[in-house]
Amino acid sequence: MNEEKNNFLLQLLSIRENILKKIQPSLLNLAELAALDWMGKDTKREHNSPVPAHVHELGDEIIAVVEIPGLQRREDLHLSVRTSSLEIRGRRFKRLPEPKSQATVLPAGTAEEFQQVVNFPCPVRPETATASYRHGLLEVRVKKAPHTSNDNVIIQFL
Repeated sequence: MNEEKNNFLLQLLSIRENILKKIQPSLLNLAELAALDWMGKDTKREHNSPVPAHVHELGDEIIAVVEIPGLQRREDLHLSVRTSSLEIRGRRFKRLPEPKSQATVLPAGTAEEFQQVVNFPCPVRPETATASYRHGLLEVRVKKAPHTSNDNVIIQFL
């Protein structure tokens, strides 16, 4: 009976993992996705990074979507938002290939430390930052800083 329960739990875990791999829903709303130009100037992808990141400008905010599968706890991720960048540090769990004959419910794996800096295309207001993590995707939203221009010269009439 115990072996039947373990086999059933292994099957459920396998089904769950397959569903999550296929679905991977974005954290962006569908309306926002339609508004983004995925191939144009509004999208920037950080290449050759430990955690792939996509940066989008949408109206008065910047949205960074970062792929970080394997996070297990909130304490495993640390974010710092500055006026020109987002720093991401953390530890994620990477699964090791499982032997077919292994009858365990918990998969074997290792922890991996990572650090990434994602640059914003324009200055932002760090105090407005919000973040959420779901299904391996981290979404960070931050409002753009108001554009200030010092190109006007005040002339004094004497």
